[in-house]
Amino acid sequence: MEASLRAIFRSGFDHYKRDHGLSLDQHRAAQAIMACQSEELGHEEWLCRDDGHVEMEYHSCRHRSCPRCNNGLTHDWLEKIQARLLPGNHYHVVFTLPHELNALWHYNRAWCTDRLFKAASETLRQLLADERYLGAEPGILASLHTWGRTLSFHPHIHMLVSGGGLNAKGDWEAARRDFLLPVGVLKAKFRGKWLSWLNEAYAEGALKLPPDWSERDWKKALTRVEKKNWNVHI
Repeated sequence: MEASLRAIFRSGFDHYKRDHGLSLDQHRAAQAIMACQSEELGHEEWLCRDDGHVEMEYHSCRHRSCPRCNNGLTHDWLEKIQARLLPGNHYHVVFTLPHELNALWHYNRAWCTDRLFKAASETLRQLLADERYLGAEPGILASLHTWGRTLSFHPHIHMLVSGGGLNAKGDWEAARRDFLLPVGVLKAKFRGKWLSWLNEAYAEGALKLPPDWSERDWKKALTRVEKKNWNVHI
């Protein structure tokens, strides 16, 4: 029996999609993975002129979510990233938006994506520029993820942050503690930035509310996220 993600999808995807509300992108990804390197995508035949042997090669789906197609690319990308890392320790920081904002994200993808990157990076840079924490400019690598492990919509951003940075003189300043920043301070600043921009965009008419949202729904969602303890992990 084939032991692969493709085999798992083929055996259980029809049942899974009946019980879960999947997006068009998720359907396309699943269909591509199930069809990858199979007759469904066609094949090529390679003929050896010396002995007449024919080798058949099935076409790949080339979808970015397919492990068959992207293992090599992922490995190459990882090596390039590792070559760019600064000396010393690094910290993995994850910023997550509250699920109450998921519907708003669907209708304002570009705005929400831009502000998530901006809020996370500015929060880290401004706090780490403070002499109380580091007093330097860190190195940051960031990657947006919009889905959780169960394929549920879950926008969050992963950041790899150097445990040190360049100070005002251009010299390397190593972290003085065994932790990057107080998580509570990080959460509060990130939440404050994002909500400030959100309110400003709404006041300027730059946000599109979901069709089933009223003014009351908007205020209710805003009140909930203002009181909520946002998820930020180091």
